[in-house]
Amino acid sequence: MTSRVVDASVAVKWYVPERFSEQASLLLHAARAGEVALFAPDLIVAEFGSVLTKKASVGELTREEASEVLHAFLRVPIELVSSASLAPTGLAIASGVNCTFYDALYLAAAQAVGGRLVTADDELARVTSRTPLRDLVASVRDLPQEL
Repeated sequence: MTSRVVDASVAVKWYVPERFSEQASLLLHAARAGEVALFAPDLIVAEFGSVLTKKASVGELTREEASEVLHAFLRVPIELVSSASLAPTGLAIASGVNCTFYDALYLAAAQAVGGRLVTADDELARVTSRTPLRDLVASVRDLPQEL
């Protein structure tokens, strides 16, 4: 089975119509069908909730919709990896790649599970494209090829 790490930029697209939501949904369907194993650092829950809070504050979602989306997300078959266990590798990645520690934790998770990080973060894809970590990152726009 293929292992994929997802970040909040992809997970939000499963529930909120955005650019590349259709591609992101392919990954969720593959996971629910047992074709792909999804992983993420446990910080995805906080990041996902933060995005929902922001969308509710600007009127993109109601508070009730945000709550429903959060509960739906918590039922997705994603294995959460402890950020504490990823922290040493994450710090080394962040320093070497010049990305945020948060992004580095997703990259560390991809290394740990032997998979690739699927992201909608163009800046992260750009920064890693010039490093040995380039093979760890896939853009959501490239799905379904990356499944």
